[in-house]
Amino acid sequence: HDLTEGVFRPAPDLPLITLRIGRSERWITEYYPCERIEAGDGDEWLVSLRVTDLGWARRFVLGLGPGATVVAP
Repeated sequence: HDLTEGVFRPAPDLPLITLRIGRSERWITEYYPCERIEAGDGDEWLVSLRVTDLGWARRFVLGLGPGATVVAP
């Protein structure tokens, strides 16, 4: 099995979340497949990624702490 692109392959029909993250949360762009990454104000980035479950996404964002803010949904 070829796992060079990881195990999770996000499908376009999965929920898309967008986060505003600070410098210390940028690791998520290397660990999770992101659909879009763009520079925001200052050190902030806007990051969009697909998730299989919005409940998991809530817990994920809460675990990131104050350096992450949900932009959408």
